[in-house]
Amino acid sequence: MNSQTKTYLLLGSSGFIGQHVRSKLDETDHHLRTPNHYQVDFSCPDWVGIAQLLQGVDVVINMVGVMSQDSALLEKIHHHTPKQLAILAKQMGVKCWINLSALGAEPNHKVAFIGSKGRGDSALLKLADDSFQVIVGRPSLVFGRGGASCEMFIKLARLPILFMPNAGNYRIQPVHVNDVTQGIVNLATKPPIPIQPIINFTGGAVCSVAEYIAMIRKDIHHEGRLTVLPIPKGIAKAAVLLARPISGGMISSDSLTLLEEGSIADNGYFTQLLEYSPLGYQIFSDRIN
Repeated sequence: MNSQTKTYLLLGSSGFIGQHVRSKLDETDHHLRTPNHYQVDFSCPDWVGIAQLLQGVDVVINMVGVMSQDSALLEKIHHHTPKQLAILAKQMGVKCWINLSALGAEPNHKVAFIGSKGRGDSALLKLADDSFQVIVGRPSLVFGRGGASCEMFIKLARLPILFMPNAGNYRIQPVHVNDVTQGIVNLATKPPIPIQPIINFTGGAVCSVAEYIAMIRKDIHHEGRLTVLPIPKGIAKAAVLLARPISGGMISSDSLTLLEEGSIADNGYFTQLLEYSPLGYQIFSDRIN
């Protein structure tokens, strides 16, 4: 891919990360197509309308994702529909498909959200060849106002005392939404660089969940010390059932499973892509969106 003006189809451009990517690409000379949910409905695609949208497109950026307890819906949104879309895109001469996934997305993962993302990634990567490039970006926990997980942590950080399994000592590597955005934009607009097709989008520093919440409490709420007390896993699993409606589905037994696994990965390829070191969580509040 070269630096000439291109046409981009942005799927999910109204979402949290999608809005940032759209805004950043709006600053360029490239042409953007930003269909709404009704024009490209991943749960019930209108293939005739989608084919029209794909005409003349050089790059597709797929940022569509849902949080749901419906495993069949997750499979359709993250796996089957993107695969069918990519097959059609390839047939219509699209040169590159950029897929926003999730850190740790593997086809056999026991958490339905992560597993469906992994199966979708795998199906897309199998379509890649000399004429059709597929690149998967897998962000860790994303920091930025408006993001569902970030807003949940901001709410939790208002509390002076939290009860968490293992006192919140689970390792994470949060990434700022600005870095995720720049990574996607660089993949789409810059000449290809020798990086692997799956890139982990992780931040510049590893911390515990408790340290992350304490940072938010101090830097955003300007409150004092956070106390995190341990709670047995059995009680925690019961508590998430009560917390689920309040958290908008962000707190669940699956989220406990993911916490125990940790959310860290080497960011060497991400740094190469950005052409600078990604921000560490300690200075996120300086770049709050």
